[in-house]
Amino acid sequence: MMYVSRKLRWVALAAVLGLSVPVIANGDGKFVPFKYGNFDTWVTRQIHESAVIGGKTKTLYEIGPNRALKGNNPYTNLGGSPWGTSNVMAKVMGIVKTNNSVYRDNRGSGHCVKMTTHIETCKVLGMMNIKVLAAGSIFLGDMKEPITGTKE
Repeated sequence: MMYVSRKLRWVALAAVLGLSVPVIANGDGKFVPFKYGNFDTWVTRQIHESAVIGGKTKTLYEIGPNRALKGNNPYTNLGGSPWGTSNVMAKVMGIVKTNNSVYRDNRGSGHCVKMTTHIETCKVLGMMNIKVLAAGSIFLGDMKEPITGTKE
């Protein structure tokens, strides 16, 4: 039998009740929103992909404090954000490639999360030929960057 923590049970109950902002129960049994759980503030990252695959600059979105980052630096959650996304930067055999499947989308006077699924390809002069199904996802945790191989 699988053990389900008390916190996870409250999160599941909140989902069943249709609460629109992710919440968790505090020690008093009251619902409190997750930090950045209203999805109104985002970190944007400008990543420059390698010239051998086109050299485009891509914008990746992360759930956290309003901040703009430039440069091909590994990302770690900022501002105490508990959220991770499937948006990643990979550096394999010296080639920088990104995936962006989670976006900030406008909704009313605020924002929401838009998740997509697509095929990401990377072809480099016969050295690398990869096709990957990239599904958008958000989760509590973080993604270790950069991805350095296909087994990660």
